Amino acid sequence: MADRTKRNRALVKTNRVLAYILLAAATAMIVTGYRTTGWFAFFSRGFADITHRIHLNAAFIVLLAAHSLLSIRTALMRKKIGGAYIDALLIVTGTIFIVLFIIPLFV
Repeated sequence: MADRTKRNRALVKTNRVLAYILLAAATAMIVTGYRTTGWFAFFSRGFADITHRIHLNAAFIVLLAAHSLLSIRTALMRKKIGGAYIDALLIVTGTIFIVLFIIPLFV
């Protein structure tokens, strides 16, 4: 029981850290998106375009999937719904989501 509680607390803290990283990634997406349209001249347009379209998109998708699924898991735990099957279902769902949205970035 103590191991499960420690794991749940660690996942909640990880979710909180992911939220802050996701906020920084969203801010970077906005800045690079504005730079590709001509605003903000403190870095090149080519760098902003590649960073915005490939690197930040991939990171944003992975962070968003992880944060969303951890939040769903936390909400289910509050409702006393959980277990290995739910965890496996969330992991499979997240993996499918990430694969479906990241592969088109590199093809």
